Amino acid sequence: MKLAMNEPSTYYSNLIARYLSGEADEGEMHELISWLKSTPENEMYFRQLSAVWNMSNAVSVEKSVNLNDEWAAIQKRMTGKSQLNISRGKQGFTISHLRWLTAAIVLLAAITSVVLFQITTGPKLITVIADGTRQSILLPDSTVVVLNKGAIVYPETFASDYRHVALSGEAWFEVAHDSAAPFVVNSGDLRLLVLGTKFYMESTTEGQTATVVLAEGKVAIFRETAPDERLILHPGERAGINPGKMLKMSNQDANFLAWKTGHISFTNQPLSEVASVLSKVFEKNIVLDNTAVANCRLTADFDQQNLDAILQVISSTLDLTVSRHEMTIILSGKGCR
Repeated sequence: MKLAMNEPSTYYSNLIARYLSGEADEGEMHELISWLKSTPENEMYFRQLSAVWNMSNAVSVEKSVNLNDEWAAIQKRMTGKSQLNISRGKQGFTISHLRWLTAAIVLLAAITSVVLFQITTGPKLITVIADGTRQSILLPDSTVVVLNKGAIVYPETFASDYRHVALSGEAWFEVAHDSAAPFVVNSGDLRLLVLGTKFYMESTTEGQTATVVLAEGKVAIFRETAPDERLILHPGERAGINPGKMLKMSNQDANFLAWKTGHISFTNQPLSEVASVLSKVFEKNIVLDNTAVANCRLTADFDQQNLDAILQVISSTLDLTVSRHEMTIILSGKGCR
């Protein structure tokens, strides 16, 4: 599906560039935030440009972090076995941040759901955007990505040593195994390093906050600025990443992939949590009228049902009323003690 966009002025493109490079002052940041909030198109443009910028960070990662040594150390912690000796090829990314950004500013004005970037001195880049429609993507190495929100950038042909992609948004990955070329997801200075695995990831544009849930295999998560502070995830674990902190825990969210599978399950969960899950899955603003309604609990399974059908079950089960006010869905009633 094509996405029609108006190109922002050069002023705002430059302002985004200053923000992404960490050079924007407080006044410029406030101005940028106001501009982003003014239209959905501005926010989408920012996401697209940020995804390309994140991809360009892969250029510098090997200058400040020896990924070969990092992967060896990570493997040792993962398996306790001897490490792989990964040799670097000559096909790595060689484009400067400025050239990536210039290409992005020029070409993103005409971006569609799939955009090809032809850069003569480097690999052709492909940008895929989920602009309200979920995107299923087959990467050059046969890795499968299902993009629910945001944007992903990847080269038409992966280098021989590392398979770099950049993500700003929410996606499910089924990474094809390649022991000679680890798969690296870049989001700001956040790095997620794997060989072959299945995982869910949601990240902000700058990679400051992110959630990763691992279904199969093992992954390592670290920041380019602090490579020694890394998390190793095993199946069934999730990572919560915030500025200055990365936490690992058991994944208790049975619905983290509901947007992909269409299956939603609740087991004696407070209606406040139910509303939060449904709001995220269906991208609606669902609110509860009072605290008594929030005290109600629900046990139910829904499979491939639309939001109206689910709300009908909830309202009938808990004797609630469903009403709509502009873009908000309101659940009201006497509630529960």
